[in-house]
Amino acid sequence: MKKIIKLVLINSIVFVGIVFILFFLVEVYLKFFGKNFQIESVKPGYIHGIHRHKDRIIDADGYLDINGFRTVEKTKTDSLIIDAYQWHFNKDKKCSLVIMGDSYAYGDGRLANETWPHELQKKVDCKIFTFAKNGWTSLEMFEFHEMYLKDLNYDYLIINIANNDPHLRGSYKKYVYDKNFHKKKNFIDLIPSASLKHYYWRITRKFESAHLLDSILNNLLRKLPNKGSVKNPPIVSWGHFNFVNRIWEDDIQDIWRSSLKDFYENNFNKKILYFFSINLLLEDKYYSDLAKLFDKENINYLYCRDERIKFGQRKREDWANLADAHPGSKQIELYVNCLSPYFKKNLK
Repeated sequence: MKKIIKLVLINSIVFVGIVFILFFLVEVYLKFFGKNFQIESVKPGYIHGIHRHKDRIIDADGYLDINGFRTVEKTKTDSLIIDAYQWHFNKDKKCSLVIMGDSYAYGDGRLANETWPHELQKKVDCKIFTFAKNGWTSLEMFEFHEMYLKDLNYDYLIINIANNDPHLRGSYKKYVYDKNFHKKKNFIDLIPSASLKHYYWRITRKFESAHLLDSILNNLLRKLPNKGSVKNPPIVSWGHFNFVNRIWEDDIQDIWRSSLKDFYENNFNKKILYFFSINLLLEDKYYSDLAKLFDKENINYLYCRDERIKFGQRKREDWANLADAHPGSKQIELYVNCLSPYFKKNLK
């Protein structure tokens, strides 16, 4: 019996040693030679730490007010909301645009002065106030407008619609959904405690081999089917791709589209534009179908479909940066060149 235990122990040590050596070799290779690994892939399974580090520096650019809204210049009152009201109290004849959106309008992956709202500011003779947060849903935007912006005397409200905005989270009127209604999960969510998750997150950020392994594990989990429904929550989706596909299914879309219509009608005295910021060409089927509904309901929207189709399939160089797949310079130029003529025409 002792010999068996000793043999098992030796084999275990050898196995651990081999695994450690393999991880060490992979770490060394990726650290020193992996910078350009999958550099031209639009669906990379691995992104080198140098690119991820640069992405974090870019995202930290600009200023954040007390509510987390990003600006190029520091707000006068440390609150973009208060700044907006003060500006409108002293407003002369200059027009104003208010933009609400998620990471696309926030400019995730871009410097603060390279976002599409900032570029639009250069094209139109209007003051622009951008209220955007990473991960914000349409319901959360509507809730924010109801609480803080409804009495603001702006000339136009642009509501940025990105492919993950139908996520049912937020409290606007009859639409009340908490953060647990629809969960997007990754491998880290299988770790039982918050402290262990924190350590795992730090390890995957520090070690290239751990980051690669995390990507592999997440790709395996993305093969799991979605669970739950609107009538039988919670809804669980593994990975971003499954999550986005799920929120464009009928049961969620019926609710989300109803909220878009209600917000538009509840603010009938305001000029509102729903702006579709298409990123990938495969999203066209979603936006084209939504456009048909808006045409039927006489809801004001702008979809630069022809321009996006002409642009074609994106390359890695078209990303916001090499570690962030948000829209880059060419797509931002596309957005601005589509929006600016609209407002030059409608704000005369």
